[in-house]
Amino acid sequence: LQELIAPRILEFYTAEWVEIGTKASLSGQISNITGVPIPILRVEDPSTCTVAHRMSWASKRQTTREENIAYCLLGVFGVNMPVLYGEISKAFQRLQEEILKQNEDYTLFAW
Repeated sequence: LQELIAPRILEFYTAEWVEIGTKASLSGQISNITGVPIPILRVEDPSTCTVAHRMSWASKRQTTREENIAYCLLGVFGVNMPVLYGEISKAFQRLQEEILKQNEDYTLFAW
């Protein structure tokens, strides 16, 4: 997610390298698919959204490793923690603990 949100300019291509559009031109579709609001995709700081709202952005993600759901949110929350593959669901618990250390927003448990 952070790779989608952070860059100001992002271009999307087909498998044949034909440009589909940019993050700006496709922001409506990207927002519908990811749940990330258009202002966040453009320039607004993700921290303007509640913790629960930011957590919901990962709720539809499908990853090959369960712990990657937690790791994709590190940049969204500005959290630094070691990436420990093999820890499975403990990664998400560690992420929640780190978020609560920085921000006492208990919507963290409501998403």
